[in-house]
Amino acid sequence: MAISCVRLTTVYATIPASTPWSAEVGVTVAPGAQRQGVGRVAVGCLVDHLLGNGPGSGSGSGIVHRVAAFVHVSNAASLGLFDRLGFRREGVLVDG
Repeated sequence: MAISCVRLTTVYATIPASTPWSAEVGVTVAPGAQRQGVGRVAVGCLVDHLLGNGPGSGSGSGIVHRVAAFVHVSNAASLGLFDRLGFRREGVLVDG
C-alpha cells in the first residue's frame, strides 16, 4: 500500500495495572489519510504485537491475552475498522 504524506495522529495501547492481562487500543488518523487503510494497518500491527501474533512470535508469547477498544456508537468508520480486525461487540456503556 502506498500512501503519500500520511500523518497518523495517534495509535496507542494501555495496559491497566488492575488488569495486566488485557490492553485497550485506539487510533486517530489525520483527516487526509482517513479511509485508506492506515488505521487498519496500524492497529492490526499493534494488536498482533500485543497478542504475540507477529512475525517470529511463538504461540502464547503475547504481552496480553485480551485486547479491547472503546468506540463511540456513532463512529461507523471505527466500528467497521475493529469489525474487520476481528473484534466483537460486547456492549454499550451508558453514562448516568
